[in-house]
Amino acid sequence: MRRGRRFCSTAATSRLVSKIGRPTSALSTERSLDFLRAKGLDAEDLLLVSTLVKTNAGVESIDVSGNGFGAGGAESLVAIVRSSPQLSKLDASQNNLRASAALLAEAAAAHGSLRSLAMSANAIGASACTAIGEALAAAAGGSGLAELNLSHNAFGRAGGGLAAVPGLSSLRLASCAVGAAGTTELAAALAAGSTLRRLDLHECHCGADGAAALAEALTSGVALVSLDLSDNNIGDKSGLGSSGVSADAAVEALARCLRSSASLRELDLRLNGFDAVHLEELAAAAREGDGKRREPIELRL
Repeated sequence: MRRGRRFCSTAATSRLVSKIGRPTSALSTERSLDFLRAKGLDAEDLLLVSTLVKTNAGVESIDVSGNGFGAGGAESLVAIVRSSPQLSKLDASQNNLRASAALLAEAAAAHGSLRSLAMSANAIGASACTAIGEALAAAAGGSGLAELNLSHNAFGRAGGGLAAVPGLSSLRLASCAVGAAGTTELAAALAAGSTLRRLDLHECHCGADGAAALAEALTSGVALVSLDLSDNNIGDKSGLGSSGVSADAAVEALARCLRSSASLRELDLRLNGFDAVHLEELAAAAREGDGKRREPIELRL
């Protein structure tokens, strides 16, 4: 029986080496393990990786994105995070983690040194998104996490609660169907003192309602420096938003924000169906300012 286990272990090691194109010693010694990206690793491979990484106390960056190992690899990922005290960046995108992504968030919250976590395109649903936010928010003394990327996960309105995570400075929710309601929740968190400085809501169905809510928040002294609202149908004149906000009203709110926001430096409004009048109004507001702005705004139309 012992011989069989040794044979399986040797076979598993050989398979892993073949996939990553490096000796297993690299997993125990190198500070960056970004070479694990898109290597076709499955849950069994990741279990072996977690065993080898345990002896690498100096690893700082790990990229296991694009492997598709599924929820079965989540436990090994958690073990890797817990055994890597110097880890500051982890990309686990495109792995079909689903609800198990919340387990990784819990490990990240307790880590202390992890600054950047990416879990985009993992089929994360609303309940898992809520669990992720709760895990990060509940960390004693703050999670230490500064950057969170959950783009391309259709969890919808649940994403609205993530802006309230203490200490978070960058939040990417592109293509997450956050919608007007979720965007309004994000705006409320910003107005209440969120630490966010960068927010990506590309293609999130924010509409005129969500855009107006964010614009109003940005005129109240929030810390946000960069906002991506591209491809959100803000300029649609076919009707009012769910809160009764028209495209004209949203553009007016955005123009006020461009003139008076003291913090905003980058605003992406491309692909929103604005007409010529809207485009000129926004461009003029970015040029003019009202004396409160310390630096010009980079406006993308």
